[in-house]
Order: sequence, then structure tokens, then C-alpha cells
Amino acid sequence: MKKFVCLLLVLAMAAVPLVACSGGGETETKGPTGGTQNPADTGGEEKDVLDIPAGTDLGGEEFEFLTEQLEDWGYYPLDFDEPDSDDPYANAIYNRNTAVEELLHCTLTGSTPGDGGAVRKAFQTDVDASSGDYDFSFMPVNEALTVTGNGQALPFDQLTYVDLNKSWWDASCTEQTALVGRNYFAAGDIMIGDKDVLWGIYFIKNQLNAIRASDKYKDLEHPYDAVTNGTWTWDLMMKYAAAGAQDNDGTDVIEFSSPSDVFGFATHHEDFPASWQSAGLKMAEIDDDGAPYATWGTEEFFNVYADIQNLFNQPYTYWTQTPTELTDLFQKNRSLFITEVLSFVRKYRSNEEQFGILPYPKYNESIDHYNTYVAVNSAVLVVPTTLENANDTSIVLETMAAKGSELIMETYINEQLGYRYVHDEESRESVMIILSDRCYDMGVFMNLGYDQLKASLKVNPSAQYAALKKNLGKTINDYLGKLLDS
Repeated sequence: MKKFVCLLLVLAMAAVPLVACSGGGETETKGPTGGTQNPADTGGEEKDVLDIPAGTDLGGEEFEFLTEQLEDWGYYPLDFDEPDSDDPYANAIYNRNTAVEELLHCTLTGSTPGDGGAVRKAFQTDVDASSGDYDFSFMPVNEALTVTGNGQALPFDQLTYVDLNKSWWDASCTEQTALVGRNYFAAGDIMIGDKDVLWGIYFIKNQLNAIRASDKYKDLEHPYDAVTNGTWTWDLMMKYAAAGAQDNDGTDVIEFSSPSDVFGFATHHEDFPASWQSAGLKMAEIDDDGAPYATWGTEEFFNVYADIQNLFNQPYTYWTQTPTELTDLFQKNRSLFITEVLSFVRKYRSNEEQFGILPYPKYNESIDHYNTYVAVNSAVLVVPTTLENANDTSIVLETMAAKGSELIMETYINEQLGYRYVHDEESRESVMIILSDRCYDMGVFMNLGYDQLKASLKVNPSAQYAALKKNLGKTINDYLGKLLDS
């Protein structure tokens, strides 16, 4: 089997076929058919029912897990102590945890060892020592791929009562990240950390309204209307960005260092994958045998990449390797549009000016829907191979996800993103699109040339590809070999 898959990889690397992130235009579609459908917002559709053995009583069994600490880019903690604040997230998570413990007669205990890969290291140490201290873990998807590649993640088909087809698990993650026909990690309503780190566009409302009030731009379609009509594209965003840029200090250059200048569009390095995914493209895909293969060495990919270079080098665009600079610009009303993950809704609630949220625009109108970049720090659930009681743990995980859809998602979507921090219904609709149309790019997560592609906007990507092609085959083969051996 290993030799057969490796042969397929060699052929795939030579052919480098074009695939789509999740559809669009004349590009062959090989992506998800849908995303998360949360029971709190199903529009009257019949809800899924939790399917575990009737009368399950786990006799006070304790289940311990690992999770990341709270970050400004993501809400990871799964609190178990009754919150002493009015934080609706903490309250919702506490209520979900309590409901699971009472229903199953079990105890849930969370541990946060630190940041900078501490969760992954603790997970790996536990597995290597066969300690069995942890029953499951939440960690960034790129680190979940590391433990998967090391043969330390238990495939979900060994978790009897976890049904990844249920609405409380994200279908995009399930379908796009299966390796060798198996799922080694999952995302869903069991947590918030998979949703907080999804890509979107923030804009300052009064600046956009001022543009539309001018005779020159009065006929530009409002982005909210364009999102609904399927016409929210790069072209429309760039027209607004050019119109919104202001060189207020008279230097003929819009500069970050000038406190009065205003950019039209500001972003950081993670906008690279968001941009090619908006064209329905990925750096790597999973073939019919479950093997990852590179898909970015095509003429169409490089044409899109050239357009990314063009966007990032416009006089009205500011891009940085320091994401905090975007927050500085946005909170000082110095950029019409910025890109960031959904968690920053909470950070921007203190802004004096009201803001709106949009999905990342389509590359062009031939793309049939909006593709949302899933950032590398987006959380997924991972279960160790040293798990001692897979049957009971599967019951706990499925119940946590099902109860999360009832008790966490209603807070996250309806109260928090819908009303408390965001000031209009249109932004709420944009958030639902962002949540639903996720794009998991294995080439980004496995770093199959991603660092080299984003290293410079001035370098011809074809030259980089020639050097990278030598190394990618071995990287993927080594990775798959560990999976197959496990």
C-alpha cells in the first residue's frame, strides 16, 4: 500500500493538476459540499438528535484534556469554574460543560500548559510515555497535523459514538482534511477556537458611506448588496480601496508612519492563502486515495499569484508581517478595509466608529461562492493513540459537541457576533457565510512551499517552484509513510 501511494504521489507531483478549493467558474471542483449547519440557525430544518446509548451513566469517570490559553486571535479555553464575570462565552461554555457532566455523570477537567506549542508538546510527551493522562486535546490545525504525521493521533473511526456527519461537526474540515481515508482531527461546535480564527474583511462604515455619497462613486454597489448578489469581488473591493485612500500630509505617498494618511486596504501575510483560496485554489489537495499532493504549480495559480502581488503593491494597500499594525490602523480609522480573523470582533468593540464585516471577496464572479481561509491557529480536536477508554470518550465528545450546538453556538452567533459587538444584520449574515464556507488548505498547514511563496512579493513564483519541486515529494512521502505505518 505504501509503495502504491508513493507512486501516486510521484505521478501527482509531475502532473500537478489544478483543483478548486470549493468550486467556481470553469475550474474543476474538488472541495466541500457544505459547512457547519448549526441547530441554532437552521431556518426551521429538522435538527440532528444526539445518538448515544440510552441511560448512559459513566459512574463519575474523569476525562481530562488539553487546550490552548486565551489569545487575542482565538477563544480557546473551555472553562470549568463558574465564571465570576459577565463574559457570555465563559458562561456558555460553563453551562455546556455542566450539562454534559450532569447528563453522563462524569467529570470534565481541562488543562492549559501554556503557549507557543506547549499543548502539542504536552500531548506528545503523554503519548510517548504512554502515560494516558489526557483523553483528548484542542490545538491549532497545523500542530494537529504534526502529531498526526508522527502517528500519535487516534483516527476518529475508532471513536464509536462520534458521528462526524452530524450537524455539530464541521463538514468542511471532515471532508477536506481526511488522510488515507481517515479523519485524525475534527472541528465543530464542541469549541469556539475553530470559528474565531476564520478570515474576514472589516470596514469602517462612515468612510464607506462617504465614498458612496460622492457623485463619482454613487453607482458602486454596496458591499453588503454585492455579498448577497454574489458580486462581491476583488475588483469591487479594489475600487472602494482606491477611492478610500487619503494622502492627507501632501507627500504623494500614503505611509504607515504618517498619522493622518488613510489606506484603502490593509492586510498581513496570511492574506496570501486567503487570496488564492478566493479564486477556488489550494496549494495542496487530497486525492482519491487520501494522499496529499501539490496543486499550486499551474499557470492559473501563478496568474492568480501575480494578481495577489499586484494587489499588495498598490499605493492604497498596506501589508505587514506584524498583524498588530493592522489593529492600530483600524482603531485609528486609518484604513477603509482591513483583513483579520473573527476573534477581532471583540477587540474592535471599543472603536469609536462603527464597523461592518464582510467575507473575503471572490477572485471574480465566475467563482460560485465565497471561500473562507482557515488560519493555521484554528483549533481542532485531537485524540491520543494511548487513549484507554475510546468508547466512553467518544460518548463524551459527541455529547460535548451536541450540547455545544445548543448552548455555545447560540451565544457565539446570535448574541455575540450578531448583536453585542456587530451593529447590523448584514454583518451577521456575512459571519454566517464565513462560518459555512471554510477552506482547509493542506499545503498551508503542512507548509508545502507556503513559507517560500509568502517570503517575497517581488520574486517570480515560478523560480521558487522550480527549487521547491525537488523537496515536496520527499516531504509528503515521509509524512504519509508515518500515517500508513501507524
